[in-house]
Amino acid sequence: MIKITDVSGKEKYLNCDLIEKIEVIPDTLLVLFNGKSFIVKETPDEIIDRITDFKRRCAASSLPICTKNEVSAALPDGIPVKTEGNED
Repeated sequence: MIKITDVSGKEKYLNCDLIEKIEVIPDTLLVLFNGKSFIVKETPDEIIDRITDFKRRCAASSLPICTKNEVSAALPDGIPVKTEGNED
């Protein structure tokens, strides 16, 4: 979800996966796949930056964080686990 501001100044949150296209008419127009559209105060670049930030946060939160022991347990016996500062 990204925050957008409509022309009346009201803030809303929009599922950015629903955006089909962004037009400049001269205001920024967001056209959604369902046919709805919103005129917003943000520039296309601001909208794209917000989408990129949102997607980056989603991707980062889905990465597993494993300890050395968890990685070792998942590998076949005899395969060493290399970590920073460990030159074995």
